[in-house]
Amino acid sequence: ARIFPEMRRLVSELQAQGCDVWAVSSTNEWVIRAAMRHFDIARDHILAAAVKIDSLRITDKLIRIPSGDGKPKAIRTAVKKKLDAAFGNSRWDADMLSVARHPFAINPNPDLKTMAEKRGWRIYFPKNDSIS
Repeated sequence: ARIFPEMRRLVSELQAQGCDVWAVSSTNEWVIRAAMRHFDIARDHILAAAVKIDSLRITDKLIRIPSGDGKPKAIRTAVKKKLDAAFGNSRWDADMLSVARHPFAINPNPDLKTMAEKRGWRIYFPKNDSIS
């Protein structure tokens, strides 16, 4: 995963100002939990792909897939309030971005870049000094 220093600084500033910061991803929740340690985002503020665990065993049953229209659904269920801002990098984030007051396409793939341009969303390309 690529972690842009600008995003880490932004998340830190938002948290310092009292903003309720959540991480939403269609990637497996264990991977996202590990990455979010770099951002000091609590486990209960992570909405990621999750599987059912039965008797301490991981099953093949997905219980949450926050991708596409599943992202705003997961947010409405967990957060229960309007999003002030959302940040995304792929077309699978477009539904989430569309429900935010301030949507930001960060280092977007070509599909999201085109959507963002058409919808007037802010587009930002971080410097290429990411931390892997």
